[in-house]
Amino acid sequence: MRQIQFTLLFIALVNATLIGQNHFLVELENRSPDVATMVRSYEGTAAIPIMANDIDGKEQYIGNYKGENLILFFWKKDSPDCTRLIPILNDLIKTEDNFNVLSFSTSMKEDLLAYREANPIGFSVIPNSEILSEGPYGGDLGYPKIFFVDKKGIIKWVFPANELNNGIDIKNILMILHQQNLDGK
Repeated sequence: MRQIQFTLLFIALVNATLIGQNHFLVELENRSPDVATMVRSYEGTAAIPIMANDIDGKEQYIGNYKGENLILFFWKKDSPDCTRLIPILNDLIKTEDNFNVLSFSTSMKEDLLAYREANPIGFSVIPNSEILSEGPYGGDLGYPKIFFVDKKGIIKWVFPANELNNGIDIKNILMILHQQNLDGK
């Protein structure tokens, strides 16, 4: 008799627990804005002032790039789409005046130093930047993502992963930037 009572009590507790848990299982609608809305929310605003040390130990501050067109490049070293953009960005730095790239990688410093041995990187790389990339610079935009910042420190264009991964031509984008006269004149 005691076993039956214990079994019934156990079943009642399990059912109560399950019912209690199911009571809170409500599917909420997605509260995050869509990518297009996120992109528009950045464009026309000042670049978020970030200061951090790059993989060479040099302090990097976005404000130090005022007077230059700047690309903020957020990437992961294990992503083929991110890796594909590095030589393109290297070329842009060499061929364009008043133009620079500041990149933020999710990888650790040691991994990035080894990566740079096999894959030349001609711009500063800030390691361990997942929090920056996921927080103030829109985690839902994916990797890679690029923010074009004009000479006054204003974000002009944002290219999320879905655009960059579809073969968008960065060199053509730069031509558009020049046509739009980022100098603010």
